[in-house]
Amino acid sequence: MKKKAVIFGAGRMGRRSLPDVQQEFDVVAFADNNSSLYTSSSLQLPVIPPSAISTYLGSNGVVVIATVMRTISEIAQQLAELNLKYVVYFEGAIVDYEPLIQMDLPKLYHSITLKPQRLNIDLSHICNIRCRYCQWQSGESIPMLEKNALISWPVINAIAQQTKDIDSFSTVFLAGPGEPLLHPEWFEMISHILQNSNIKSVTIYTNGMTLTKENADKINRLPCNRVELTLSIDGDSPESSEFWRKGSCYTTIKQNILFAHEVMNKDKVRFSINNTCVLPAKYKHITHYWEIKPFLTSCGDYLRKDFPFASVSSHECYDTIEPVETETICVEDMKTIFLCTKRFHSIAIDIWGNVIGCNCARSERSVLGNILHDNMYDIWRDSELMVARRDAFKAGTPQCRCLDNPKNKKRSILVSKCLPEDTKPAKSQVHYGARTLLG
Repeated sequence: MKKKAVIFGAGRMGRRSLPDVQQEFDVVAFADNNSSLYTSSSLQLPVIPPSAISTYLGSNGVVVIATVMRTISEIAQQLAELNLKYVVYFEGAIVDYEPLIQMDLPKLYHSITLKPQRLNIDLSHICNIRCRYCQWQSGESIPMLEKNALISWPVINAIAQQTKDIDSFSTVFLAGPGEPLLHPEWFEMISHILQNSNIKSVTIYTNGMTLTKENADKINRLPCNRVELTLSIDGDSPESSEFWRKGSCYTTIKQNILFAHEVMNKDKVRFSINNTCVLPAKYKHITHYWEIKPFLTSCGDYLRKDFPFASVSSHECYDTIEPVETETICVEDMKTIFLCTKRFHSIAIDIWGNVIGCNCARSERSVLGNILHDNMYDIWRDSELMVARRDAFKAGTPQCRCLDNPKNKKRSILVSKCLPEDTKPAKSQVHYGARTLLG
């Protein structure tokens, strides 16, 4: 008889973990700290608060943590305070974990298999705002990026044709370097890919300024089972968000989100907010990452109040670039190890049809090949760069900038030199169709 288990994390990762966890445990519920999820159900199972876990598990059950890596350590400590046994699910593996001992890394490294699940597509290099710390749109010279460029139909048709033969794809992921919803044909293009593949889920990152009534309706009509709509809203207040995200207007974003939530299919579209925070100047002398946790825990409170239906994730701002308003500090990192498995599970394609090494950082956007000439899976599978990265991961020495290196003990993050006393709201916003221009 299988031991009972509760999956901690009712979001995308938790739902994705369910089939694997069910092979080992009798899953009786999901648990989550987000109270807005308690009245709904995920995959026919109840979503419960952490305080109710013991009622569902009895004396011999276990909690399986299935969340993003940066939250695992604090969730583990929360469960320990409740005297609950727990393990961690990560990309197909269920491993033991202790906050100060870390994971069973050999098992984790060797459990990863080559299976593309996420298709990352650059739709646009156009953006209607200029975040001060953005590595793509800050105004710096950006290698390999051509501003005001859009993906073309020949590239979309090649993607649609080739995804037919990759049954493992489950999600289309739309993010930077530009604002995806600024492409005038984004809906038609993504619908074409979905209609010609087995992909059932779409994740869209947007700054919220382009979440117009027209785009909200299009998102609702996408031919898929689920949409993860992730809004980028930064800082610890509307004023600080507008300061760091030049050209954004919090009032407009709020109105757009509330309207979208009102008209969208609640069973299909989930809202989340990615909240990046430059640390206040008073943190410039800290030495350890845990010293900023109280700030990160509270800085998204204004978003939780305005959007109770959305999950909010706040995190520090890395030193990808260093705006003049900030300085970089180096602090002792958490004990948790950041492990990126994109080299095993994610294929990224830019606006020209290039298969690239990674879509996250501009320093990682090495061109592996082009889908207009060769098959995307063959390019991704056989590239010398990707093979070397996979081999390094299996050997226990993952290579991806600095965040997932087990030997790395430091983290570089941005601190404000001094936030202006008067962070005036952005200029008035004038909407022209899907675009938002400064007035």
